[in-house]
Amino acid sequence: MARYEFYQDDKCTLWHRTYYTVEAPSQKEAYALAATITITEKTWDDDIQVEGSEFLFDTLEPMTPDENDRQPTAELYTVEERLIADVLRGPVWEAWWNERTGTEKLHIAPCGRHGRADDVEACNEWWQALSGAEKIERWSAETIQE
Repeated sequence: MARYEFYQDDKCTLWHRTYYTVEAPSQKEAYALAATITITEKTWDDDIQVEGSEFLFDTLEPMTPDENDRQPTAELYTVEERLIADVLRGPVWEAWWNERTGTEKLHIAPCGRHGRADDVEACNEWWQALSGAEKIERWSAETIQE
């Protein structure tokens, strides 16, 4: 049996820790100077030395689409980098069909060609009756042309 490769991208949150030292006359002044880095995004200067950083992988958490302005937070691709599914739309061929206008559906599907609403409904019924492989074949053929 043939093998096919895919990869999934997931949008996550992750804490990043930066270690630095602050040169100051007292601990209180060091606190005040250090706080300006986080609070005001102060630029590093001679009084502040970055010592290193690390990602805290134990804080890794997947994001939800709600936390990402209703944008996908998980996407599945072929190794050729063709998107085939995401967490919001599911398989892209289903979303692709749903995004077609009635005229486009009439052009794609072997249904009535009169442009009536019942023709478009017949096209939708035709699409739903296709197997997954047939939908992928139609989607692939049409999207290569787009």
